[in-house]
Amino acid sequence: HVVTRSKGTDTSVIQAVALGLGMTALLLLTLARDDLLASWKRSVPADAPNRFVINIQPEQGEAFRQRLAAAGIARYDWYPMIRGRLVAINGKTITPEDFGAERGRRLVEREFNLSHSATLPGHDKVVGGRWTAGEADGLSVEEGLAQTLGLKLGDTLRFDIAGAAREARITSLRKVDWGSMRVNFFVIFPIDEMPGLPSTVITAFRAPPGQPGFDNALLRDYPNITNVDVSAQIDQVQRVLGQVIRAVEFLFGFTLAAGLVVLFAAVTATREARAKEFAVMRALGAGKALLSRVQRVE
Repeated sequence: HVVTRSKGTDTSVIQAVALGLGMTALLLLTLARDDLLASWKRSVPADAPNRFVINIQPEQGEAFRQRLAAAGIARYDWYPMIRGRLVAINGKTITPEDFGAERGRRLVEREFNLSHSATLPGHDKVVGGRWTAGEADGLSVEEGLAQTLGLKLGDTLRFDIAGAAREARITSLRKVDWGSMRVNFFVIFPIDEMPGLPSTVITAFRAPPGQPGFDNALLRDYPNITNVDVSAQIDQVQRVLGQVIRAVEFLFGFTLAAGLVVLFAAVTATREARAKEFAVMRALGAGKALLSRVQRVE
């Protein structure tokens, strides 16, 4: 009887552990699903921009803003954009061969999209140094770019902007959410104006609903602009996210069903052992009520 109870106890422990692992897996799936939904909603809100317009000339800025206001668009990003190539770090001329990482070489080979603003973009976060509005020789650099190029606070960067050299010191590092569907930059000068440098304007906004001819009208009135419609990409991401969520839900249901099958099989496999235990207990004087309580507990 002692040996039989020992084997039964071992089986019960195995069943309990299996049930615990199964419940843990179900809870993890539930948390992953909820976290996936919450993460998506945080990164891409319902009013996320779905139009990016570049090459707006400075003299067109006021009229373009009035056009957006007339269409009922009150929230939009609006930043000057300057093209510049990084040519020196701390006074030393650099070449792509100076960087071991392929991404670093690609960044140095091409021109950067630079911008300037005395106000820190609301969707950026300073993670190093200090953002000082109006600091003429200051620079704010995206932390990922700094890691790739081996930059740090206090380093001096020199950019070639249409043949003119512009040098400034890194005074802050920013964390940029590249999945926010907002206008983002690797490098920002924390000043309102940079006269004498060629620049255009980039804006991002959500197209007004119920105005199917809005994009065509913009292109007709401003033929020099480039209007990028990213609504199709957003819809595609939403569809993929929906498929992932359905897959997680299917896995949740499948795991639950599999757990029930395993539990049923385990109970069935130990039925004979329990019958023998009950027979021994009955022979030792256990009553029907006691056997019923034992069975209900198991």
